[in-house]
Amino acid sequence: MNEIAGDSHVMAHLLEFYSGHGCWDRDICPEEKTILIDGKRVSYTCEANPADVNWTGMGIDLVIECTGAFKTESTRQCYFDQDVKKVLAFAPVPDPAINFVYDSNHQEYDAEQDNIVTAASCTTNCMTPVVKLMHEHIGMQHE
Repeated sequence: MNEIAGDSHVMAHLLEFYSGHGCWDRDICPEEKTILIDGKRVSYTCEANPADVNWTGMGIDLVIECTGAFKTESTRQCYFDQDVKKVLAFAPVPDPAINFVYDSNHQEYDAEQDNIVTAASCTTNCMTPVVKLMHEHIGMQHE
């Protein structure tokens, strides 16, 4: 985890409580440079430039990109240059990323092909399940 706006205590709190899907029922404990999640350590850094993080040295396969600043393929390249396999963005990003909303279209994820995916925006995550239900049970028209 890399975040410049808060320490590991803030991030542990957000992991547990900041969700439209309810609290995350895990044992989450902040430490100085890591966060323990159910006894497993997750690395934590505070670098403004993600290229300055030693992703390779930490053995990172997946980066969860929550800044909203690295939306283009070229700005996310710094992760792949250090052998990161997957980037999950928490902001809508253009192609080649695929926008997924859990419980709406997440089953379309292809692990072999989708290396950059997005969990969309908080607005999209809140609105999509409602629109999906309306579409499936009432129907929708576009003019």
